[in-house]
Amino acid sequence: MYPLRGYNWELAMPIGVQTIDGAEQARKAVREQVGFGADWIKYYSDHGVYEGGAESPGAQHRQLHGGRGRGDVDEAHRLGVKVSAHANGWDGIDAALHAGVDSIEHGQGITDDLATRMVAQKVAWVSDDDGVPVRGQEARIRSRGWMVAIHKAALARAFKRGVRIAFGTDAGAFPWSMNPAAGSQADDRPGMPPMAVIRSLTSVAGALLDPLCKPGAKACAKSDLGEISPGKHADLVAVSGDPLKDISELERVTFVMKAGAVVKAP
Repeated sequence: MYPLRGYNWELAMPIGVQTIDGAEQARKAVREQVGFGADWIKYYSDHGVYEGGAESPGAQHRQLHGGRGRGDVDEAHRLGVKVSAHANGWDGIDAALHAGVDSIEHGQGITDDLATRMVAQKVAWVSDDDGVPVRGQEARIRSRGWMVAIHKAALARAFKRGVRIAFGTDAGAFPWSMNPAAGSQADDRPGMPPMAVIRSLTSVAGALLDPLCKPGAKACAKSDLGEISPGKHADLVAVSGDPLKDISELERVTFVMKAGAVVKAP
């Protein structure tokens, strides 16, 4: 299920995903995507928002029932690539954790119990607030205001319980003229001190991109991203002020280095 609504039923519109039914088709789809060069698999554990209640916040229509998402996760891990799950609501997050994913994308419906399970399973949360990158689009924010509130509450409880939180933007869901760093503001990242936000933008995100570590391996490869150290990729930015005192400084970049080459200087 990835329904596009509002189009004439006679039109065959591209939907942006590969549709599957059942575990065997999931495994085949993973093999196809890895064969095409994908180094990360994402699947929709839920889709289609409905508000839900206190026990199931940010509820969604779950896509793969009964742990059937395990098929694509097992196949992806067998082929050496990680899996992220689009999961907004409790239902989808619960199913994705049963499936054994590496990260949860969006995750507004994270509860205390789900956060505890994520820590135990070493599952990261790529947290993006659907209301943050679209400032200036007040009508959309008002229509989804309850989700923004749910997301902020989930963010505070997940950070408190030690969930690895990587910063995300849901790129493509907002105008390219918007600055994604606007989502790093304290009122958008409740409970997270500035340094934790900066780590979510850098080292935590970089660690999530580490190659899959095989069970029983004596040493695991690391990504070349997210840290300032020898051998890393050297994508660096600098700001004039202290972001630990005013994190909005991250929106005013004065220096950019890309792969060790300076592309912007004061």
